[in-house]
Amino acid sequence: MLRGEIAMLIRVLCVVLLLATPAAAAAQGPLLWELQQDFNGGLDEVRALTLSGRSLIAVGNAGVPMDGTDDNDEVIQAVARPTGAVQWSDRTFLSRGSVDEVLVASSQHRAYVLATLNPPGDLRNAYLIRAFDVPTGGLLWQDISFPSDQVDGGRVTSLVATASRVVATGYAVNASNDGLAAVIRAHDALTGAVLWEVRDDRPGMDVIPWTVTANQRRVVVSGSIGPQNAHDLFVRSYDAVSGELEWELTRQAVTPIKIALASGRVIVAGLVSVTSGTQSYLAAASAKNGSVLWEDTAPIAGVLRDFVVTGDRIFGVINGGFNTTIRAYNPATGNIVWEAQPPIARGMAGSFLAIGNRNGQVFVAGQFGSNFPGGGSSIWVQAYDAVAGSLLWDDRSHQGVQAGAFDLVVGPRRVFVAGYAQSGSSWDWVIRAYDARSDASPLIP
Repeated sequence: MLRGEIAMLIRVLCVVLLLATPAAAAAQGPLLWELQQDFNGGLDEVRALTLSGRSLIAVGNAGVPMDGTDDNDEVIQAVARPTGAVQWSDRTFLSRGSVDEVLVASSQHRAYVLATLNPPGDLRNAYLIRAFDVPTGGLLWQDISFPSDQVDGGRVTSLVATASRVVATGYAVNASNDGLAAVIRAHDALTGAVLWEVRDDRPGMDVIPWTVTANQRRVVVSGSIGPQNAHDLFVRSYDAVSGELEWELTRQAVTPIKIALASGRVIVAGLVSVTSGTQSYLAAASAKNGSVLWEDTAPIAGVLRDFVVTGDRIFGVINGGFNTTIRAYNPATGNIVWEAQPPIARGMAGSFLAIGNRNGQVFVAGQFGSNFPGGGSSIWVQAYDAVAGSLLWDDRSHQGVQAGAFDLVVGPRRVFVAGYAQSGSSWDWVIRAYDARSDASPLIP
């Protein structure tokens, strides 16, 4: 759709690393290349990344300025990991007047994109899921379903893919029109056929499945349930083949942000509401029966926004107020192994939205800038030693404008960061690639 036209808009900046300076704390990140694109002079931003084969898959929004309400499109691109060259791209209309989250997952050289669609001339919202062949960019299948007949009646929330199935979650206005119902759908990965669907519809209640994870054996969903503004945590495990409920656990006043399956455990992260505000929440449960193994041993003010699990560590980022904290946990006990909090000067604010781990390093990405309305911000990326927690390098790009990162993904050689940066009156789509090898030499500022 955009393959010929988009090449003319690409600005790829390749940085050759010729310095042999040893790595130093607070050094600038070892940037390999940057891809910055302006599609139509509107709001363009990369929302999520995944790796598939030799490609980096990026999905996000592209705005089309119009007289009155702007159009918002979904964009998916395959990018060559070594160079940042766009291999193929596809773009489709999503909505007019609203910018919603776009989600991506990949498996078996296929990429899946999930978004909320508001078709022209229809006041209802639809779930739009599309499957692409990564080597060629060909559309394999797509599914459009309307979860509710109500105006603006539903939104998608999360997506996961395995070799055999793709699971999408969302919510819709419930049957009694006084709350929200959870919707969970499993699709055949090859054909898009619906294998099973679970709908939790309760009068006077909001049931929202915020995040999902899966393997070949089970699908685990975590979300919120309760009357409006009084939500509790639920975690539910479903048989991946039949969709039958296996077990459920609940916790009061907890909102999940992310969930993962690792080494027979279900890891849940988010926040817990307390009288003073919110505190970080992290817990582990048995994937077999849902019994809680441990819960956050040392919560702090804020939200545990993202985490990654390795064989012997859980690395997470917690955002609270104007500060952010990076932590390493023992996955067997939940105890803290190390903690780092970047110093932030008065009048400034920093937050990390994504974290990844590779080659003995922990990478985080987000935004740093003024905490005053209208102040500038930058794309902020840091790397830490995974064992000691010491800072290896700190990179802040696109300073002096509005900029930030939404996602991060790490491959064997490179760490990729995606977000946006202001350019004149528009926002540009931005992807940056850094050297992820442990012996990479950061550039000294």
